[in-house]
Amino acid sequence: MKVIICGAGEVGKTLAQHLLKEDNDITIIDQSEENLKEIKEHLDVNTYVGFGSQPTILDKAGAKNAEMLIAVTQSDEVNMIACEVANSQFNIPLKVARIRDQHYLDPDYESLFSKNQISVDLIISPETEVAEAIRRRLIAPGAFEIIPFSDKKVVLLGIKVENNYPHLNKQISKIQDDLDELKKQKGINNLWKEEQYKEWREDIKNHPEKVGKLHITEDSFTFEFNDKNKNN
Repeated sequence: MKVIICGAGEVGKTLAQHLLKEDNDITIIDQSEENLKEIKEHLDVNTYVGFGSQPTILDKAGAKNAEMLIAVTQSDEVNMIACEVANSQFNIPLKVARIRDQHYLDPDYESLFSKNQISVDLIISPETEVAEAIRRRLIAPGAFEIIPFSDKKVVLLGIKVENNYPHLNKQISKIQDDLDELKKQKGINNLWKEEQYKEWREDIKNHPEKVGKLHITEDSFTFEFNDKNKNN
């Protein structure tokens, strides 16, 4: 796949490294000859000096045959214009832009990035990604990796396990059987707890002259009665 990357900073360089591993044809555009020279010394990529938002530069970089444009310069505005030019002039199917300024990402203006306005198919926002990563870690503190799928309806968790973990090296079907059995047991325990709850509620109702304390454990509810008269 032919990919054009606008921006030869650390982000652009890292993207190029990963995309080259998948045998993609990479072209990088940047204003800095020095940045491009450094990348050229380490990576097998094509380079062009100039603004990635300029049609003539994109044309020289092979935009007519490109399948993806990734704009990750230091300027949000350049990134957005590069994507719009890539869409309107060269019909590049997939446009990705790095947007740092949160004003552009205000939910009240979510239609800003659409084919009828600024044609950006995927937005990379470092600040938003960091905040989202922290939020995901708080939801699952024990996970070293949390990857959402299907609009966050499905989440893949990476969790380190000990050598004595009971499901280690088990087939997924076998693990599912164990989980189904666990759900059944938990369901029975929950029903038991519900019945206990009803019992101590009845005890309170039938003993209004007494006060007590409710002790909740993993397996049961315990209500301890204390006679008010004795306390007095």
